[in-house]
Amino acid sequence: VSTQSTWGNMIKASEELWLNLRRIIPELLPGKYKGQNGKIGVIGGSFEYTGAPYYAAISAVKAGSDLTHVFCTKMAAIPIKTYSPELIVHPALPSSEDKSPEAEERGPRYVCDWLKALHAVVIGPGLGRDKILNPTLKAVLQAAKEHIIIYDGDFFWYLIESKDEEFLNAFLARSSKNVITPNRAEFSRLWKHFFGDKEATSDSRRDEETERLLAENKNEGFIQLDLESPLVIDCVTLANRLQNTVVFQKGRIDIISDGKTAFGILEQGGYKRSGGQGDILCGLTAVYTFWASICKTLQIDFNPIMLGCIMASLVIKRASAKSFNQHVYAMTCLLYTSPSPRDS
Repeated sequence: VSTQSTWGNMIKASEELWLNLRRIIPELLPGKYKGQNGKIGVIGGSFEYTGAPYYAAISAVKAGSDLTHVFCTKMAAIPIKTYSPELIVHPALPSSEDKSPEAEERGPRYVCDWLKALHAVVIGPGLGRDKILNPTLKAVLQAAKEHIIIYDGDFFWYLIESKDEEFLNAFLARSSKNVITPNRAEFSRLWKHFFGDKEATSDSRRDEETERLLAENKNEGFIQLDLESPLVIDCVTLANRLQNTVVFQKGRIDIISDGKTAFGILEQGGYKRSGGQGDILCGLTAVYTFWASICKTLQIDFNPIMLGCIMASLVIKRASAKSFNQHVYAMTCLLYTSPSPRDS
């Protein structure tokens, strides 16, 4: 990536990709009906965590989806309902606190029955770590064959801790429609689980490559990267291990790869990390990957849901930077839950 010819190709690719990003935004026309711009489901919300599923769901609404559902535990439902009238909240997930055999039996069937009414699903925000949810999550993975699913947060605990081989197989069977969004700590846990003692790229080497890319590409929002780049190679390796699942590795430069193609998002966000940013990102990613999947005018040779991931990264980083510039230390995610693909 250091040669002048490659650098020239990177600029050209970026310009072409900007055009494709614009194409995935659907027109708002008078003849459209409710639901065409996206029906999103968020599976998460527990006794301890009600903010995370709210952020994921409301960001999907603000990004442009027409309908957004939250599937949570009974104890989480009332708080989430009071946060916003925009969300359709289902107290459908079983939990150990409820101690309800009926809920445990009904949960998987109820959520799966609703899948036919959804275009994309987010699993993880506020889910909690309760093994009673394993059957529900496995049932969703097995039933949602055509849905894009965005995974975050506690879902990775289930993926790592589940001893049920069918759980992993159900996840891998739909790999081309999977997007996982690990932060640095979550990525490290996934790496250790799938590769054991295999050494990953050192933080110092990754940081060095990050600084180099930012210095050499100051005016670029995102670029396509060499699969052997020190910043990319671990993401590519994990994506290939997960049968070309799209890995959205969050960091100062977000890396997005399905093992065949890789992009780096150079746009820089605010300097304060607020709780909820990852949840907002999931909601955005669900909407934009759905839009990309139905766009008929794209001119690309890679998985189109990666375009949706790029757009989500750009939007969250710009929203974060804008909010940080206004509020600095007082910045919270409540202050920027209205991101828009047209926001400059």
